[in-house]
Amino acid sequence: MVKGARALLFLTSGILVSIVMSGCGVFDGETLGGSPLIKRFAAMPNPTKSGDSVMLRWDVRGAESIQIEPEVGAVQEKGFHELRLTTTTRYTLTARAGTSVWSTSIDIVVSGSSAASPLPTTTPSPISPTPTLTPTPTPTPTPTPTPDSYIPPEPGTARCAETDALFEDVVFDATDQVLQEHPEWFDSASRPGWKIAIEPESFVQAVIAKVNAQPPLKAANGWFDSWAVMSVKNSNNFSEDYHLLSSFYGVRKRYGQTCRPATF
Repeated sequence: MVKGARALLFLTSGILVSIVMSGCGVFDGETLGGSPLIKRFAAMPNPTKSGDSVMLRWDVRGAESIQIEPEVGAVQEKGFHELRLTTTTRYTLTARAGTSVWSTSIDIVVSGSSAASPLPTTTPSPISPTPTLTPTPTPTPTPTPTPDSYIPPEPGTARCAETDALFEDVVFDATDQVLQEHPEWFDSASRPGWKIAIEPESFVQAVIAKVNAQPPLKAANGWFDSWAVMSVKNSNNFSEDYHLLSSFYGVRKRYGQTCRPATF
């Protein structure tokens, strides 16, 4: 297939649907019978550099089982997976519901690598019949952790734009958890349809703490210490900004922008 082309194959009975996307980083919202099954299958950043962090993200509805190959395996309906690739690799998501099988593929392009990698194979290593004596290991001292040496860009110098958000599911779930765990921080009566944060800084910090509890993600006050905005990253390559409060302290869940490099 020519790189960049898209092919759709399906039987009229709906038994098999196969969607292949070559040279593309995002699959978003193909439908069958008016209802999408695979809503999103994306990798970001794509292309990438060898060894850099890439986030693979998916959103599938109505499937009984979901598999991503190579390497990832069985997954839930929505989620993300961190990858560190050294060669261009094709990832295929396969969703099954009854007798229907739907699939889509994306190529994650690694700079300097030309071909998608086949599924890895394992070669058994021979076992030596003669045991080898090993010396008693000498205990080594635990190294003292060093602070992150990353120096963020000066304000206004990062390249920021609205694009495909990767971490919004985690951020929005964390926001809902804080709303449920701390109802005393919010007023639902003064403005119909809104939850007004009585303790806005406590609310934002609690959401940040929940995201930080899910490594490799890191969260901090966004927009260079603006406490009403939260930034999230999984590497220093980029970060995403999320608006958690309106100008009148109403709780909202909105992705803002993606900045390169990370702003914190």
